[in-house]
Amino acid sequence: MTPGNVVSGLFGLYRAGVTNTSRFNLLSAFGLKNYDKTFEFIIHKPRATKRFDFYLSATPYDATSFKNLAANVRAMYPESFEFEIVPFNQVAAFASNDGNAQVGGRRIAALDDIEDLERLDGFADPSVFEHHEIGGGNEPTPDEAEQSLHLDGVPLRPREVPPEKRPSIVQWEGVPRKGLDWMTLIQPFSDIDMDVNDQYRSPLSVLLEQAVHTDDPFVFQAVFSPRKDWTDEAEEHKRDLKMGNYGALSAATNEMSRQLFGSSDQERQNLHRGEIPEQVGGTLNDGDSKKTTGSRMAQIDHKQPTTTFDLTLRAASDPDTVQSISNAFTSLSGPYYGIEGKILDQSDKPFSQLCHARQNRESALSGLLSNRSPIIVVSPDELANFVVAPSTDALPRASRGSSGGSPDARAPLTATDEDMLSKYDTGMHIGSAETAVENRPDIPIRLSAEQLTHHILRAATTGGGKTTAMINDALSAYEAFDGPTFIFDKKGGSMSEEYKRAHFHKFGSLDNVIHLPVPGPEEEVLAFPYFDIRPQLAAGVSRTVAVQEKIDRYNELLVYVLGSELTQQAFVAQEILNNLIKALFDPEYGRDAWPIEDLLKAAFEMQEGEIPEVSDDTLRLTLSRHFHADEQRFQTSIDAVMNRITKLAERSFIWRILNFVPEWDDEAGAYADQSPMFDIQDLLDSRSVVLIDTGDLRPASSNLFTFMLLDYIWSGARLRHRIGETPSVRDDYVINLIIDEAAPLLQSELVRDDMIPDGREFGLAMEVIVHFAEQVKADALDVASYKEILRNINTKLIGKLAVDDELVMTLFHEGIESEELVDRITSLPRGEWVAQLPDTGFMTDIPELVTLLPVDIPAGHTASGDPVTAETVSPYGILYSDAADEMSRRTRDDYCLLPGSNTKPSAQQVSNAQAEPSGPSVTPDGLPQSPATSGSSGDSGATNNLGTSLGGGRSPTAKRDEKGSASKSREDEDDGGPHPRPVPTDDLVDDLDATKSNGSRATPKPADSSGTKPDSEPVPNQQKGDSGGKPESPDGGPNADSEIDTTLSVDERRFLTEVVTTVNGRHPTFDILDSMAAIKNQFSDIDLEKLEDLGYLEVHEDLSRIYYTVTGDGQVACGASVTTGENQGDVNEKTVHKVLVEALARSLANDRNNQYFISKYSLIDDGAAKPDLAAYDGERLALIGEAISNSPPYLIVKHFDDYNAVAAERKVWIVPNISVAWEIVRALSNAGRIGELPAKREGLTYDDLNAEIWGENSEWEFAGGRELIRELE
Repeated sequence: MTPGNVVSGLFGLYRAGVTNTSRFNLLSAFGLKNYDKTFEFIIHKPRATKRFDFYLSATPYDATSFKNLAANVRAMYPESFEFEIVPFNQVAAFASNDGNAQVGGRRIAALDDIEDLERLDGFADPSVFEHHEIGGGNEPTPDEAEQSLHLDGVPLRPREVPPEKRPSIVQWEGVPRKGLDWMTLIQPFSDIDMDVNDQYRSPLSVLLEQAVHTDDPFVFQAVFSPRKDWTDEAEEHKRDLKMGNYGALSAATNEMSRQLFGSSDQERQNLHRGEIPEQVGGTLNDGDSKKTTGSRMAQIDHKQPTTTFDLTLRAASDPDTVQSISNAFTSLSGPYYGIEGKILDQSDKPFSQLCHARQNRESALSGLLSNRSPIIVVSPDELANFVVAPSTDALPRASRGSSGGSPDARAPLTATDEDMLSKYDTGMHIGSAETAVENRPDIPIRLSAEQLTHHILRAATTGGGKTTAMINDALSAYEAFDGPTFIFDKKGGSMSEEYKRAHFHKFGSLDNVIHLPVPGPEEEVLAFPYFDIRPQLAAGVSRTVAVQEKIDRYNELLVYVLGSELTQQAFVAQEILNNLIKALFDPEYGRDAWPIEDLLKAAFEMQEGEIPEVSDDTLRLTLSRHFHADEQRFQTSIDAVMNRITKLAERSFIWRILNFVPEWDDEAGAYADQSPMFDIQDLLDSRSVVLIDTGDLRPASSNLFTFMLLDYIWSGARLRHRIGETPSVRDDYVINLIIDEAAPLLQSELVRDDMIPDGREFGLAMEVIVHFAEQVKADALDVASYKEILRNINTKLIGKLAVDDELVMTLFHEGIESEELVDRITSLPRGEWVAQLPDTGFMTDIPELVTLLPVDIPAGHTASGDPVTAETVSPYGILYSDAADEMSRRTRDDYCLLPGSNTKPSAQQVSNAQAEPSGPSVTPDGLPQSPATSGSSGDSGATNNLGTSLGGGRSPTAKRDEKGSASKSREDEDDGGPHPRPVPTDDLVDDLDATKSNGSRATPKPADSSGTKPDSEPVPNQQKGDSGGKPESPDGGPNADSEIDTTLSVDERRFLTEVVTTVNGRHPTFDILDSMAAIKNQFSDIDLEKLEDLGYLEVHEDLSRIYYTVTGDGQVACGASVTTGENQGDVNEKTVHKVLVEALARSLANDRNNQYFISKYSLIDDGAAKPDLAAYDGERLALIGEAISNSPPYLIVKHFDDYNAVAAERKVWIVPNISVAWEIVRALSNAGRIGELPAKREGLTYDDLNAEIWGENSEWEFAGGRELIRELE
């Protein structure tokens, strides 16, 4: 805010105040002026608040006055100030209990031509247009408006304010030193000293500093109106001043003195010298720096008698506040004309004048009895001290916090050429640019495919809106472009799930969405090759180039495993490893694709003194020369080689990818059509959205996997371009990569040196998201690489963060200094961005920085106004839960390596199979080798309530004699009680001596695809490691882990571990079916409520017993994990749910009339369903069981539909009590799956309910968990 603009605006107000705009302007026709207009400036602090509101008004009270006022006010203030038209009632400011004075909107609505105010330039649309009918011919008349306010109880007259609410009033008066010194100056606004920061102390700040401390209402009022031209008076007074006369008395005294004593020659010369003209303005000098330091005559000239105002100043509040502000303006007094405050008596007249904004009037005797005047005569430059709302930065600290404004740095950045922004009208919507005028619509900014290939950097602190922006960007890109979108989510939050909901809401299905947690719930991982140069060779790339690229990428891959410093060490080992890779790719003796196990084998054989056979003599000599080195040095080097290979085996999911070698079609020159296969060429030719969720991994593992996948995508994009199959970006084709937490990857040579600078040629666009841009530096000295990245990324979206000099140098806005730009960025509200947009084409201008408002939270998001839930149905009749389940199944079956299914079983699966005494043993190919049951055998021949008697179990594969003999029955293995045997720790170690986890930490998927049930707890907040959960120690105690809660006592951790061990079926004393109160009895000092409050334990009283569930956080705290997976349990399964499943499994195992092979938590019917339990009679599926304890109705209906489609003789609902059975019946009835409900009566048994609901010979039945446990006992 500059004094020049302010003073100019007040000059405009003077002209508007003396101009009659009526149709019959007779005064103007005769050259006369109308001085009836009055302006009013108000500062109001409502009752019991710290906020100050600033108002300007004009009378006569009509639309034309408002328009004139608005035009001049808009010119006075910078764009950072905001304006709106509102009602204000001084009476209500003191009379209302809530302090609201913005009442009387109906009276504004009643004004003539009020609709002209609706879209004033620079003003927000008045709220009165929202609450009152305007422009339709039905507006109220002024009388009707006033009557309506009376009916609403709005006080309009001062006398309606009760005495106890009436304020004290202070009035400021002009005090000339001599009679006509009101023609001289007080402190002009333009003379205020600016400090080094170009800020000033507002003259109104004293008022605000004092008023902020009162809880009573506070009103400061400045009423000013144009004063008639007093030039003639000024010139006459100047003549008197030349003669030394300051008034009538002074003139008479001086004249008498001259008559009596005569005049000296010097006096006569002064009286008649020509360098002091009598005309107004004659004494002005361009060199005057301080106007108030001049003589009276000079000050009269600066006062400008043609353009002055009569000013009335008053303020009202409680007596203490009024007393403290009475001298607020004394400092503005000039040497000849001053301002002093006067506290008025509490009478009706002063309060009435305040409420009606009336000018004070001078009485005929006021000049004779006192030189004080209630009217202060001011020029526009002087008036600005009292009627200008200060900017926030110009206020002292106490006032700044109460002004209700925001710093100048918070003002939006707007482009000088908004027409240029309108060219960003197609493509991915990244936000809306704020316009220079508030009521002008913001401009949507969209980036085309060509602009996206110049890449995007999005940087903001935590909570800055990056995740929502990722979702919106991906939705918009999917809608606008033809290519695929890859989203790398590394935080492990809800981004992927929220994207799927938003995508389903917007597009009606999830057909083109692929979502994969890495690793998945069943340890699945994307199936794509690594040591494979067949695509490069088919595209015409030379073998030398293709092999060298694989070597370089593998070396860079090791950085994420060993760290950059360790990777660069052991030069000899690195040379050996590179040559071994070359040897395995030998054109004569090697292969074009091989698993990493071959590399491990080659390194092991070299350690034994053998090298791979190669056709290159130089390569053979290079490898064999190491045998002639010192034996200790050779062993050290070869150990380092082995370490560079086996380190990758510590991450089993990475090892599976590196061992994957898909089939190749030599005739087609492409991968064969196979499943699983994450074929990048098929994806690049699609319009898919691929969600890669690595949030459960530690950063090093997450970066390792992301790097491998980026390398695969980059290779595919280049090969596609090489064979001429990449569409042009002009056809809206782009390969869009959105990478969260991208800083470590930007440091890699792959991204920094290849993908970012060269991606545009291959139609590849990257949106990299970081917390702050300087994260990109590999170290403090990595300035050159950092600058190179900033130069190659043309679109920069900067949120609230601390910026660095290099980043600031790449941002452009004319007229904003670097320091100011830094202030603006650090003061941004969360969710708002400063955007440096790319150019719109070759040889075109780059727009200035603009403030970019975020895109709204998309519909479908759980935080939106229209969230998608499991029961949401798309316009195409698709249920969201069904779509999500189908997407999960398709992703797993078509694109993933699934241990134990389409690849070797994981060490975890082998360990679990060996740990389960009754479970089938598992061969390395993942197939069951022997039948078993999940319960214990018994000789009692007891009959359960399902009408079955006990027998052993037989595997569906037991009859395949050509592949192996049938395994022994359960009775041959174990004739003990129902308690399974604990498993030795050695069974948890794989062939690489890497201890494996018994738990799964992946984010669960829907029930029919991953085993996650509503009975499960939320996703555990376990440590994001590389290979799953923590193993149990042999005694069930915690293993050493940094995340074990050391604040727990030893007994508390032992108690939690005992519960986990019991749930895993490995406790030597306690069984899972027994009440866990017995465990608690061993630890009498344990406070269960404390463990519950910490979120470590859940207590269930069900089945007439007490059970405990150790939550995910509790497992981390004690260092023991609940086992999950096939024949083990669901992810995050509640203990009561597991008890129900186990009870049915053991009951079936005790059926001596049938030899069931029992499988728990496994897929059946070619993956069509996944019940809690499946019982096979040979090859035939005899029974499926589903435990229900706390499931929503929609999932009950889904289970019913899924299992109805499965051919099984018996289908059992396992429930804890009869009430849950009724809930199942009610859910199925409401969904129309069964007929009307029978009458609910006391004493109803499961047999009664089965007969009434399912009828005789039905495949469906209920089984009570409590009854099953009693029969087992």
